[in-house]
Amino acid sequence: MRAAVLEGRRQFVVKEVPVPELPDGWVRIRVHAAGICGSDIHLYEGAHPGLRNPFGRVLGHEIAGVVTEINGKTRRFQIGDRVSLNPMISCGRCGYCRTGRFYLCEELAHIGVVYPGGFAEYTAAPIDNIYPLPETVDFASAALLDALAVAVHAVNLAQVRPWGDAVIVGDGPVGLCLLNALLSHGVRRVWVVGTLPHNLEVAKSLGAERVVNVREDPRWEEGGEGDGADWKFDYAFESVGGSHQTLRSALRHLRKRGTLVAVGIFSGDQTIPGYELVWNEIRVIGSNSFGYHRERGEFELALQLMADAPERYRRIVTHILPLQQIQEAFEMLLRRREGSRAIKVVLDPTLHEADPSGRMSG
Repeated sequence: MRAAVLEGRRQFVVKEVPVPELPDGWVRIRVHAAGICGSDIHLYEGAHPGLRNPFGRVLGHEIAGVVTEINGKTRRFQIGDRVSLNPMISCGRCGYCRTGRFYLCEELAHIGVVYPGGFAEYTAAPIDNIYPLPETVDFASAALLDALAVAVHAVNLAQVRPWGDAVIVGDGPVGLCLLNALLSHGVRRVWVVGTLPHNLEVAKSLGAERVVNVREDPRWEEGGEGDGADWKFDYAFESVGGSHQTLRSALRHLRKRGTLVAVGIFSGDQTIPGYELVWNEIRVIGSNSFGYHRERGEFELALQLMADAPERYRRIVTHILPLQQIQEAFEMLLRRREGSRAIKVVLDPTLHEADPSGRMSG
């Protein structure tokens, strides 16, 4: 089969590789959509803090496709079913797994890192990790389910109340999924703070009360005084990561007893003012992946949100490209600050020619 192998820093090679093995209890999936996640970009640049040597691997963990082979007995799925998948494979025995926090398992392995991922014609996954796609959810949108489940988990961890209000620091796919999750939770006032004009336009169209471009508007960093608006919030969600001091700026905009949730992947240490943290009784939470909430899987909760309002997620997918254009797809995302309008870029290995516009329906 054809697969894109990360051979070195910022170097993918599309070549023939063996089809992934199919252990007992696993299914093979013909990939129709594989989203490029922020963590994939870290790996592409050789800068992921948790995996310093990603080379020689088939990445891609945001996957949707069609079941082509089943090794084992199951009544849940059959050949030809449209599915998405949870890419996390845990031991199923430890205390974390037994309490629904499988994402914290010490033996955790990811499809798209340890196991061959979705940047290929085929991938494989345990039967228990795959979910049927409703007819209302197309493959490209389904590639956002992982990001949406991450957002659902963060909102659940924060114990968000509908009468509260929230600000999201970060205007990428996870930030926009956080916006959708908060609005579906009944939160009426949500702001999005970012740096990318097109992303902020999409955030506004999705229902953000206000968007703030910190490159053009200094009031976010200055505390937001003087325009009559309320720049204080009950909840702040950081979805940027990297090395900028975004936690510090988010904390500045929390009310007393507010909640700060860190969702982004940081490449350096963050500094937050200890006095303000204590004096204002700020609650700081790290949010990692997704698991269960009140005995319901958060991936399933995300799937239900998407099925109920699929058009809200189609707006986030800006580009669908064939596998052979994977290098262009990653570089497009790295050029966002230079004017690229890419938000969520999805690779479709079933495509063989790109649309001249760089955007295809799928």
